[in-house]
Order: sequence, then C-alpha cells, then structure tokens
Amino acid sequence: MSKPSIPEGWHPLSHMPVGDHRFIVVDYIGAEGQVARGYWSGHEYARAPINHRWHEPLPFKPVALRHIPSQGETQFATPAELRLAHAIVDSDPVLRVFAAVEWDCLGDDGKQWIAVIIREAQRLAKPPPDHAHSADCGSFRIAAPGPCDCGYGLCE
Repeated sequence: MSKPSIPEGWHPLSHMPVGDHRFIVVDYIGAEGQVARGYWSGHEYARAPINHRWHEPLPFKPVALRHIPSQGETQFATPAELRLAHAIVDSDPVLRVFAAVEWDCLGDDGKQWIAVIIREAQRLAKPPPDHAHSADCGSFRIAAPGPCDCGYGLCE
C-alpha cells in the first residue's frame, strides 16, 4: 500500500511539536481531500472544538495537517475587562441559568476566558457611535442614544 501524497501547504502528521501535542487544534486532510478542524486527544483524532470529556472522532483518517494561521497573540484581559466579566457572571440573569458558576468559583484561566469572550462580543457588537457608555459598560443596547441603563453600575 503506497503512502498518500501530501498536498502543497500541508505537512505529515509527524510535523507536530516534539512532546505532548494533545489538544493543539489544526486542520486535517484525508486521503480523498476531506478537510476538518480537529486535534489529537491522545487516543484518537477528534473534531474541534476541544472537549476534554468526550471526543467526536474525525469522519476520516487524516494523512496530513496544517497549522491554523494565527491572527496575532491574544492579550490577557485588562483589570477593567475582568471587572465587567465579574459583574456579568454574577448578575442575576446569568446565575439563574442551570449550573451557572459564580465568579469566585472560577479559576484564573476561566476568568480570563470569560473576560476575553466578552471583549470579543463587544468588539463584534459595534454599538452605534451616538450611544453613550463608559469603556467598562457591557450593554449592547442599540436603541436610542442616552444614558446607560445596563444595570451593572459601571457607567456614571
């Protein structure tokens, strides 16, 4: 049985870094050109996103991989972003969700993760320029301009 050829821009599966390369998300390609984003779980090739409890196997046997191009290093959350994330996580609507975790029960990495998710949501929401909120406000209210009514007490 001959080895499948590896398309240009792709690398053999052995191209991963030396050492433990579990849970590094890359693009995989199969012998018939199938492509999927996935990771090596330590036991099998699985579909992304990473799930530490259950791994959904890739629907094909990968023959090569390519690293996902980085769009720059993600910056850690600022103190203001962490305060906003804390206010949102501990807000009544969030805590009423089944199995919601209070801010103080999260590890530092979980706090950073949530704060960066909120930062990205704010960046993508792009409220209208005439909507007056402080930089710490988490409101995405798109209605008429005016004072903030976000309910988090972060806007003065």
